[in-house]
Amino acid sequence: MRRFTLAGFVATMLLGASVPEARAANYTTCVRWQAQTIDSGFGEDRLSWANSATSLVTAYGVRIRITSANGTFQQTYDTSPSSGCLGWSTNASGPFTVRVYYFVSDTNGNVIRYHDEGDDAFGSYPGDTYWYEVAGYAPTPNATTHVNAGAWSPRATAMSTASMVSRYFPGMTSDKQIHMADAVSCNGSSAHHCSGDCPYANDAYVRLQLDSCVDSSEGRRRKFTTAHELGHARAILHQQRLEPNVDTGLAAGGCNDGDSYWMESREYNSVAMREGQAHFAAVWTYNDPSQSNAFIRWFNTTYDVETNTPNLSGGHLENNCGGAVDGEGSNLDAMRMYWDWTTPTGAANRASRTDVLNGYKYMVDADPNESQYWVYFYLYASLFLSEPLRDQLWYTSCWNGLVPQNLC
Repeated sequence: MRRFTLAGFVATMLLGASVPEARAANYTTCVRWQAQTIDSGFGEDRLSWANSATSLVTAYGVRIRITSANGTFQQTYDTSPSSGCLGWSTNASGPFTVRVYYFVSDTNGNVIRYHDEGDDAFGSYPGDTYWYEVAGYAPTPNATTHVNAGAWSPRATAMSTASMVSRYFPGMTSDKQIHMADAVSCNGSSAHHCSGDCPYANDAYVRLQLDSCVDSSEGRRRKFTTAHELGHARAILHQQRLEPNVDTGLAAGGCNDGDSYWMESREYNSVAMREGQAHFAAVWTYNDPSQSNAFIRWFNTTYDVETNTPNLSGGHLENNCGGAVDGEGSNLDAMRMYWDWTTPTGAANRASRTDVLNGYKYMVDADPNESQYWVYFYLYASLFLSEPLRDQLWYTSCWNGLVPQNLC
């Protein structure tokens, strides 16, 4: 009879049978930006609380990379563009390191990314994308756990706005890219700083002003400023060009600014319609369009998006600046016109966000002069939308002073 020692028995078993792999564990991870804004809590009803150092903003559609401690597992994922969460599984043991890229995508595959190349890089994918790494992540199997990224920095705060825009004001385009960069030139926040041969068919560019620039205010911590510039970029990608014949030089009538513009200044309506559209994008991002109230904090002034003071027909120009004039407008009045035409979304004869952006594109494509922007926007509604929607646009334009009162 053949004898087996215990050691021989174990060796035989190991050679004759494979050791089963550890069973994969299932995880749900939700990512949040650690943001600290300086323009929150002034009446807006989405993210109205993000002015404290403990603000956690859902990272909708953010790209992350998860790596196990021993390096045997490494995968890259995008969180859901509607929840900021994702499900994943691995048989590797934790803890894990999570790299959160400053990169978000919306439901149409459009991307907003924050890169380090500077504000004069206008290629198809300039610079390297910023990222923030969280070590020691120990998720619980079959449960939801969170990763918080950014440490309340200005860049993370700007990314929280990009995430909100991606969620609530997704692009009309598909698979296009917006590239954000710090305004190292100190020339202010802008989405119109690329000139010449810019690849607007696929790419748009946003620079965000730094607090270190002379006579400036930190643009990256101002969620309405960042959302405004991203609203410009959304429109630029949709029309694949900048707006033509925009003229800031109007110097006539009350509230005029002669060589620049501000929220309440009298301008050719090329300025009002362009800037009002970007304000509209920011307002929509941070205010519920199914409700009738909305607010925007523009630098150090809070504006009621619904009502002028006095709240009478003709808007700000008619009632505060000496009278509305054909071909002119204010950014404030145009913003209110877009908002009034589309909200509250449950009301009768209200246009959609899509109607606004398509009408805006039609207006730009018509190559209007500096005072014809509103005419072509209204022409779009007359040609392509229902009569009730067209009539509602006329009414809201009269009420907000884009049309002089003697024509209403």
